Amino acid sequence: MSQNEQDIFERLVQAARVQGRWARMLDDNATKAEMAGAADVIKDWMAKHKLSINNLAQKTGMGRSTISQVLSGTYKGDRLARLRELFDLMDHEDKVAEVVRPAGLVETQGVELMMGLIENVDVSHTIGVIIAPPGFSKTTVLQAVHQMKKNSILVEADPKNCNANGLIRLIGEFMCINQHMSSIKQFAEIKRTLRGSGRLIMIDQAHELKPDAFNIIRTINDLKVPVVLAATHLLRDRINALDDTQFSSRVFGTLPLDKMIVMGDGGEGGPAHSVEDIIKICEGGKLRFTHDARDFLFRLGNHPTLGALRQCHLLVMAVAQSDMDHSKPITAAKLMNALKRMHGEDYRKFVQTSLDRSALPQIATA
Repeated sequence: MSQNEQDIFERLVQAARVQGRWARMLDDNATKAEMAGAADVIKDWMAKHKLSINNLAQKTGMGRSTISQVLSGTYKGDRLARLRELFDLMDHEDKVAEVVRPAGLVETQGVELMMGLIENVDVSHTIGVIIAPPGFSKTTVLQAVHQMKKNSILVEADPKNCNANGLIRLIGEFMCINQHMSSIKQFAEIKRTLRGSGRLIMIDQAHELKPDAFNIIRTINDLKVPVVLAATHLLRDRINALDDTQFSSRVFGTLPLDKMIVMGDGGEGGPAHSVEDIIKICEGGKLRFTHDARDFLFRLGNHPTLGALRQCHLLVMAVAQSDMDHSKPITAAKLMNALKRMHGEDYRKFVQTSLDRSALPQIATA
């Protein structure tokens, strides 16, 4: 980069800092040199956030070759307009990054992946699917996002509200739409209110939904409203059974945490949570644990069918409440005894056998 280009680069960066928006860096009379400097700013931002051209293409809907040409200066079309599109994305991503995460949200690998999918869905106004075993913080993440995005909608599907009319009632109730109206009128009001709003809708326990409820989701998404569905592996079965290409074509991506990062019982990836994250989630650093207890929590917290983080938290709290002498560290034996008191000896043996048979490594080798 020449000295002149470096000066332009620094001026543009400073302007963005002062004005608080990347998109304001280029006016309608931007010169070629200024646009070249803007492209360098984008490349620098991409490197800082570890984003590739493929990532930008997914987030903006712009073709990969188009982005490459815009950044290299070989684009034959309206380069200024395209640069501004990329700056709009940067504004959005930076705004998200600046949001203070809710207290108590420990950003494990699984949490980061879920957050990333939700943000991509929110930007692209598509549908996202999160599949994870019970106890892997799905609900915690959805609640955290709802807290950060004040205009978002968060509902939980249940057996009583699992068909199309039930889902309409759930969303309508959240939006304070008259519950005495018919489902048809409620849905018409929901569509009128949501159309073009870009409000994020998140549906927890989505595996409860019946086929006709997915038609409601597809219709809502057609209004440029992003939708996130979160549930266990049963949701995968529900979607596969739809045989609906119109629905699947709207899905930005599926995050199969049960296969990507969960070890043991068929998992293909690495551990979802480090032992440090598990302990932080359980007691916030106020208690001490022996090495065998840390190993037990690590394997239990990453097991796909034993309750994961939720089970770890319950056991630690049970031990902490029953043992008033906190000067001594918690042992694996105490955790196992708590498991026996809570669920019986047969279940304790089942858990021990499951952990022994699983492919989960000890923390020393993880």
